[in-house]
Amino acid sequence: MNLEFKTYQLKEGTKNYKQLIENIKLQNEFVIIGEEIVKDYADCYKVLYAPDDMNLVSALTLEEQSLRIPKNELELKKDDFPGIETQEMDIPKEYLTLDIVEEIQRLNT
Repeated sequence: MNLEFKTYQLKEGTKNYKQLIENIKLQNEFVIIGEEIVKDYADCYKVLYAPDDMNLVSALTLEEQSLRIPKNELELKKDDFPGIETQEMDIPKEYLTLDIVEEIQRLNT
């Protein structure tokens, strides 16, 4: 199923930026698939690492593959033109439920 996502990036200098971008050298592109309050941590977005060649693990749900990143550590990624960067992803239906699709659409409109 084709879904459109806003592309987010980690803010420079944050804990997760240092761990994921500087240390592991990941591309700084993520998409939001949900929200969760992580007890004793933060109000977080559930995000998927979203480089151009993103692969999903067939044995895991989207939520199981997602990272929990505090909302205040993410910012919209800007494109070369005025506006925000978006990307369309074709996610196989076996990874999706109606609740997940509705949550993705709510967070990305």
